[in-house]
Amino acid sequence: MKRGVGMTVTAVVTTAAAAVAVAVLVRHWRRRKRYEQARRILRRFARRCATPAAKLWHVADEMASEIEATLSSSDPSTNLRLLVAYLAPLPTGYVGRERNILWYRSPGNKLSYSKARLEGKDEPLSEVSRHEVAIPSDIIAKVECTRVGKELAAEINQALEKHGVDMRVFTVVINVQWGNFSSLNLPLTEYDTYLDAESKDPGSRVFEKLISGMFLGEIVRRVLLKMAQEAALFGDCLPPKLTTPYLLMSPDVAAMHQDVSEDYQVVERETEGNF
Repeated sequence: MKRGVGMTVTAVVTTAAAAVAVAVLVRHWRRRKRYEQARRILRRFARRCATPAAKLWHVADEMASEIEATLSSSDPSTNLRLLVAYLAPLPTGYVGRERNILWYRSPGNKLSYSKARLEGKDEPLSEVSRHEVAIPSDIIAKVECTRVGKELAAEINQALEKHGVDMRVFTVVINVQWGNFSSLNLPLTEYDTYLDAESKDPGSRVFEKLISGMFLGEIVRRVLLKMAQEAALFGDCLPPKLTTPYLLMSPDVAAMHQDVSEDYQVVERETEGNF
């Protein structure tokens, strides 16, 4: 009788141990599968935004060709207009202590600036005023021959000489429309495409959006969100804040990129603080 009970207990213990072992293996398999899925997402993203030297040379050559074509053309509709034309809004800010806000833009051959008073949350602007200043055509015509370009070339040459670079700059082209440049060689990812489509000027100023850093934090957030949804990067529970657009800012990403600590303390602090 005792022997039968002992055999039964042994069988139960063995079965339980086997069940635990299977459960451990299943969890390990799931973790490994999630890890591999996260790696696939990351590798695919890295391939799309890679910038090998050959690709960068293609982009530089195409930009140089467009600038050269613009310089030799009188057509105002060319891609890279070198004369003063549309500019992205210049730096804006508050004026004085009375919560007055000032902003600028440059439509065509005019400089336009506006001023308004902020009354409070959900309140309309008041004391709105707008002024335009015409830019003389002779200034526009001579923009490529100004002293600024010569001084800039001199400063660049001094810097090159200081660092032992055997190269000299003789001509500086100041291009206020570089953001309009477009090329099939630009390293655009699916995230860049989505952000461009959601912007106020989809399909325009793609190059500027790509390199300005404005969308860097948002792109990283979207990559992490995809990895969290498809590979459970943060576990079975999706961090609610991870779904908030523009929660992660470019300075946060820059801080994580510069993290040289052995256990990535800055990365941990930034992710925990934001998500």
